[in-house]
Amino acid sequence: MAAASVSPGPEGYGFGNRLAFGQDALGFLLRQREYGDLVRFDDGLYMVNSPVLVEQVLKEHERHLRHHPGPAG
Repeated sequence: MAAASVSPGPEGYGFGNRLAFGQDALGFLLRQREYGDLVRFDDGLYMVNSPVLVEQVLKEHERHLRHHPGPAG
């Protein structure tokens, strides 16, 4: 499998992305596909746009992911 490239992501990197996401979450997420398989959303936060890459990240890098208990606690 070819390595995914990390593109810089959309304009407004950082706080600007948070505002754009808040104004039109679905539209914002759909536009991220144009940036590639792995998109930087914010400092330390990436979006994965490829099912194959999602599987790879979850299987091979699970120990590095943050775990949140979710709203149920």
